[in-house]
Amino acid sequence: MSSVEESMWWYQTLHQIVANATMRYADPNSMTLLDAGCGTGGMLKFFRYRYPSASLYGLELMPEACEIARLKSGAEVQSGSIEHIAYSDSFFDVVVSLDVLGYDLDRDLAISEFHRVLKPGGTLLLNLAAYQWLHSYHDKAVGQTSRFTLSAVNRMLERHGFRKVYGSYWNFLLFPLMVLRRKLFPAGSASDVKPFHPVLDYLFRKTGFLETLILDKGIAVPFGGSVFLVMRKK
Repeated sequence: MSSVEESMWWYQTLHQIVANATMRYADPNSMTLLDAGCGTGGMLKFFRYRYPSASLYGLELMPEACEIARLKSGAEVQSGSIEHIAYSDSFFDVVVSLDVLGYDLDRDLAISEFHRVLKPGGTLLLNLAAYQWLHSYHDKAVGQTSRFTLSAVNRMLERHGFRKVYGSYWNFLLFPLMVLRRKLFPAGSASDVKPFHPVLDYLFRKTGFLETLILDKGIAVPFGGSVFLVMRKK
């Protein structure tokens, strides 16, 4: 992840979608933001470049990844679980969690923690892998156990006091290729998080750019490889 998240088309598209949504639904110039499950810090580094005046924090279970994230982003990164976030109530304006709730953890507890540490009216930006039937070699390789539908995630969050501001699938233009790759022509036991051929990476990056334009206009797409939601604490 650390070696490809600043160059691989998928990460670049996701980072752009999240950063654009932050600009649309929050005040990035004065916000206090937590990346809950920040991995090796690629999203935090993107935020640091895009919104240099924001106060950035990260939380990551693996200590080695925490150290990489600190070096990459300059953010305050703690080692810990999203099930027990070590910050006080109503501390953050924005909480970002990207492809974390699909792992084997107590989702209700984690979402309750997101709600607790957000200020009233604060914004939650959530990305998750779509459709359990698409679970494949890639999910097994990265340890992900669950994939979701947009409606199921929305219901799960509403139970904990969030209301939906915006929700959509994305990675829809390449979705047929994704289904073919994951279900009909699987790549053994390796993850798809790896360098792509430069030509493919260029083409997929351009496709991702088109998707960011569509989502940035607030258009909701009915299918895709990932679920993206913007929720607000009531």
